[in-house]
Amino acid sequence: MYSINIWKGLKTSLKIAAQLRVAFFCVFKLKMGKAGECMRLKEYPRNVWILAIGTFIYLTGLSFLWPLVTIYVVKVLGSSEAVAGGILFVYQGMGVLGSLLGGFLHDKMGGKKTVVIGSICAAGMSLAFLLRSELLFFALILGLYGFFVNIVFPSLHAMATEIWPEGGQKAFNLLYIFRNVGVAVGSALGGFLAQFSFTYVFIGIALVFVIFLFLIVLLVPNVRQAISPKEQHYQKIRKDQLIPIIVLCIGLSICWIVYVQWQTNISSYMANLGFSLSEYSFLWTINGLVILLFQPLLAWVIGKWQVALRAQLLLGVMLFIGSTLLISQVQFYVGFLLGMVILTWGEILVWTGVPAIAAQLAPAGKLGRFQGFVESAGTFGRMLGPLIGGILYEKFHSQIMLIIMSSFLVIPLVCFYVYQKFQIPKTSELSSK
Repeated sequence: MYSINIWKGLKTSLKIAAQLRVAFFCVFKLKMGKAGECMRLKEYPRNVWILAIGTFIYLTGLSFLWPLVTIYVVKVLGSSEAVAGGILFVYQGMGVLGSLLGGFLHDKMGGKKTVVIGSICAAGMSLAFLLRSELLFFALILGLYGFFVNIVFPSLHAMATEIWPEGGQKAFNLLYIFRNVGVAVGSALGGFLAQFSFTYVFIGIALVFVIFLFLIVLLVPNVRQAISPKEQHYQKIRKDQLIPIIVLCIGLSICWIVYVQWQTNISSYMANLGFSLSEYSFLWTINGLVILLFQPLLAWVIGKWQVALRAQLLLGVMLFIGSTLLISQVQFYVGFLLGMVILTWGEILVWTGVPAIAAQLAPAGKLGRFQGFVESAGTFGRMLGPLIGGILYEKFHSQIMLIIMSSFLVIPLVCFYVYQKFQIPKTSELSSK
């Protein structure tokens, strides 16, 4: 019975959510700031907090379904894991297009209108799952669902910059924390509802998206990026503005291709070494705890020592390389735990650093578009990661696959190092605010 498998996953998810809750409240007792300036999280602007809470709600609803797609396709629709993988590939591919459109719409009509369009359409698609329980229909609706849910993400990041332009990377750090907590809570709730019926999962997604919609519409101000008359006169994105963001996005996509291996092939690698599924799942508990406990600490260190954003990205990629090479050589559990901690430190630096740089690179009136580039690059990496990793895993030994993956990370090192060289001199140096 698939319900038994879901129940086992639910118990693990609830344990993770409980530990994340404890860590989450610990975070709020920490102080953070820059260069001798202590700053509590409660001192962040009210509207940034509202946006962060909205991010948590939205990710909670989104995470009801995606961890259960394979189970639904295999156990409910009676298809295979390979077909489920193909459906998820299409889902991510549509997400790439949705992110690009979301960034474009943000610049044309503003963040609130874009969020309204994306969340309403996503809620409608979640209810459309109820119409028929057929494989092709599910694949079609899931693709459209992936397209619409990703329209919202560029606006969330762009609105954070518009609401708090002087906040720099700190706004992205806060959204990043709430995003991860939403994933943990949503996965647990989705598993709980699926234990009774997937109908409740689909309805639950729609209800959560409606709550998110009302929060954004009623409480988040309709702030637009200030544009001078001179900037309004020159609307095209210049070559020296476009090439740096493309180079950054290439590096980000490669990072995601490698990162996704932890979510896919490393579970099989650990199983072959004799580790249990619960031991693998506990690595993601560690991931969540490290994010919530160490992200504020890293932000404080970065602010105090005025570490440039480019240096953060380079350090993050080197941590990715170190974690991947480490687990390719160890066969004991502590090595995998250490690898996850190192990976998570790199994740904190890269996943928050790239959108912060994109916000600085974006010309006036193009903030949403640049955040759309970043979101689509991440989604593109998550789409290709399982495919590339699976091919390498089957063709070579798992350890060789990990070594090849670590060699891929040379590309992000180069991208993150050289992207500034394509800028005009007056904007060549970007540093953390």
